[in-house]
Amino acid sequence: MKLSELCSEFKYECLSGSMDVDVRDVIYDSRKITEGTVFVCMVGAVTDGHKYIPDAVKKGASAIVVERADEAQQIPDQVTVIQVESARRALAYMSAALFGHPDRKLVTIGITGTKGKTTTTYMIKSVLEMAGKKVGLIGTIGAMIGDEHIPSKNTTPESYERQHSDSAKSRYQVPIVRETGGLRDTVKPYNEYENTGDGFSFANYNGDEMLGVINYSKHIYFDRKKQWNQIGMFFCCPYDALGSTMATYGGQNVGAKKLDRLSGGLKAEGILGIGYSILAFVVLWLCGNQLAMFFVESAQAEVIANVRLFLVCNSAFYIPLAFVNIVRFLIQGMGYSKFAILAGVFEMAARTLVGFVFVPMFGYPAACFASPVAWIFADCFLFPAYFHVLKKTKKMLSEPVRTSVA
Repeated sequence: MKLSELCSEFKYECLSGSMDVDVRDVIYDSRKITEGTVFVCMVGAVTDGHKYIPDAVKKGASAIVVERADEAQQIPDQVTVIQVESARRALAYMSAALFGHPDRKLVTIGITGTKGKTTTTYMIKSVLEMAGKKVGLIGTIGAMIGDEHIPSKNTTPESYERQHSDSAKSRYQVPIVRETGGLRDTVKPYNEYENTGDGFSFANYNGDEMLGVINYSKHIYFDRKKQWNQIGMFFCCPYDALGSTMATYGGQNVGAKKLDRLSGGLKAEGILGIGYSILAFVVLWLCGNQLAMFFVESAQAEVIANVRLFLVCNSAFYIPLAFVNIVRFLIQGMGYSKFAILAGVFEMAARTLVGFVFVPMFGYPAACFASPVAWIFADCFLFPAYFHVLKKTKKMLSEPVRTSVA
């Protein structure tokens, strides 16, 4: 295959030599270079592929892909040198072209997360096999096509290995289930590198690793700071304080048999909650972009807009959130924890409804309303539950205490 054909789908600059040179293989490991191959100088966490350019020339590489133009000075004129912005990206495109773009002929599903990736891949593989499909799998255990097993060094192989294994699977039209090492590993090989994934699953991410804002065009943006969650959690801290205070207040007054005080305390905390909610909404409405920029680069305008949308949508419903915390903790303080737990079930049901019904229909804006809908559902349960608990407690306290005489 001609080098020009391998490089037809990404930007590059030919620093020397000819793009019509014949290429037998694409190599990124200097130990595997042979005559007629292209050596891609990738910069990794441990080593820099540019250090091995002399070895590539000595072993007869037809072409060398570099990221830095000054590296071409040590390469003879008869060897083609092309410069790219990202050698890793170039490797992905060249590998796909070398093997005939097998990913475009396959159904692929990517799974990533902190825990549960391998388990999830096997579950999906089993379901597809029960449906009569012959399934390929790539992950920690290596690559598989049906019962055939191919060992692998990494959870997420380099793009060359993925394309090579995909080319074998494409001959049998095998759906592929991929286990990937991280969110960046999931998205870049599929979206940015034209290795299109038909589905993605996020398995059990912990708080510090759940990154991402999904916009209308389904691109995924990442920020380790969890932009909107950090800002949102900061503004929600007072509601936890209101709830904790109400739990103590409720428990003390039930113990003192002063149930008439509960309505006064509920009213006072409600006023505080409403006042703070209005203030928080105004601040986030006016300063949402500026707050987002504490955690996101100013150049990421679309991310900032999505963060602000999330914050404003949530803060518009902070009043229901205030009453969720106040009433839930009051019921808990009165000794009826099961109702507080049931309110959590209502919240979970509401979030599930939004996630499965409205997000597929309306995208990211619907996801912004998942929490508000959950808070409203919880309030619809908690207020009747509070009056029921109050009535039950009054009846219990009004009953005479029975004593036994020895």
